[in-house]
Amino acid sequence: DRDASLGEEGRSNMSKRPQAGIGLRLNSKLCVQEIVQGGPAAAAGVIQVGDTVLTVGGQDVNGYTATQCIPLISGDEGSYCELNIRKAESNVVMPVRICRGSKPQAGVGCLLQRNEAGELVVQAVNPGGGAMMGGVQPTDILERVNGVNMLGKTVRDAVPMMAGEEGSQVKMTVLRGGVRARVELTLTRALLASPAEAHASHAQSQKVAADKAAAVRKAAEEKAAADKKVADKAVADKAVADQKVAADKAVAD
Repeated sequence: DRDASLGEEGRSNMSKRPQAGIGLRLNSKLCVQEIVQGGPAAAAGVIQVGDTVLTVGGQDVNGYTATQCIPLISGDEGSYCELNIRKAESNVVMPVRICRGSKPQAGVGCLLQRNEAGELVVQAVNPGGGAMMGGVQPTDILERVNGVNMLGKTVRDAVPMMAGEEGSQVKMTVLRGGVRARVELTLTRALLASPAEAHASHAQSQKVAADKAAAVRKAAEEKAAADKKVADKAVADKAVADQKVAADKAVAD
């Protein structure tokens, strides 16, 4: 197989602007063989070795060689490359949108967590971010992003789907409350923190959530122990009272 690094400049692209790729290496079947460390694809986190590229920029690349894909995936630095990929693990076809080069990624600013039912639940929204300004609330369940069903998707799947160019919009459908009311929202993307800062923020948010859950659990355990102590005392007091009544009755007899 002849490999081609999609992080290189496409030879057929004659733009005078700096050219950039997304940092992938494909084989002749357009399967991902390598993800360049520190590149845009690695930062997005959704593409994995073994995944297959199906379309680039809406163009079917079935039958293309990796070399032929270079000018399709390469482009002006800071522009976005849109692909459809088939996941190696699940065989699911998934849309992916990745910023070429090192332009800062924009997003909507919400922290997601996958529950046991395979649903993506909003844990928190960034103050002043697109999610908060657009009406997203903690405990909302993410049903669709730009029309794509999110049930069964992972957080890593969802993040690049919500990312995009600063100031662009993303449409989200969430299920809200016990009745799961369907709410349609349009959010505006804003610049996010750097990957390191975003990772640290995510880790901190997870720690805060874990600490809060632990505090709630501890309070519940302490209350249960206190309630049991009160109940045990009530039982003991009743036993003493019953003994006294029995003794008084014996004396009377």
